[in-house]
Amino acid sequence: RSGPQVTVVDDPTRHRCGPVDHEGSPVHAVRLLDRGSVAGRLHSLGSAAQATAPPTGHGWAVSWRHPPIPRMTCTGFVGGTGTDADLLAQAGRGLYLYGARGGRARPDGTFWAVSQGSCAVRAGRLAGELGPVLLYGSSADLLGAVSAVSGEDRPAGGGEGGCGKAGQFPLDVATCGGAVLFEPAVQVRPLGC
Repeated sequence: RSGPQVTVVDDPTRHRCGPVDHEGSPVHAVRLLDRGSVAGRLHSLGSAAQATAPPTGHGWAVSWRHPPIPRMTCTGFVGGTGTDADLLAQAGRGLYLYGARGGRARPDGTFWAVSQGSCAVRAGRLAGELGPVLLYGSSADLLGAVSAVSGEDRPAGGGEGGCGKAGQFPLDVATCGGAVLFEPAVQVRPLGC
């Protein structure tokens, strides 16, 4: 369970080409979290059969040499209100992270992620470039620390790497949705590069 304001969607229609995944299943958005509770799962044909669930159009492979497996495509926080400027004002002081260089969620419930860059936030305003930042910690703590999501919907944007699930690297992935304000619940370390 996560914070009550957390709604996360994965939507291949915003990032992948065509109306079907690599198995020919129609693609559509899947609500993964709905107001803090697990709401759905991503499925390929194989995982859908195992779970006795319908496929979700999320069967992707890095090439024809690999089997399609369930994978995220374009994931983001949605359902927020207000503007990004409202979130900065609410934050007061902290870090503004943008872009993705890469990251990984681990089976033990922890994660790490690196931003493309960051800016200091002072008195609710951006106050200078700081460079990439490493975030790491518990995925549950991170989701539980969401205090607000903006209503501004960003266009889909990818990172510098890609998904490497099951050794299939790199499959292009993207983020979308609103900006997110977290209370301090994860470790953050500037990388100095």
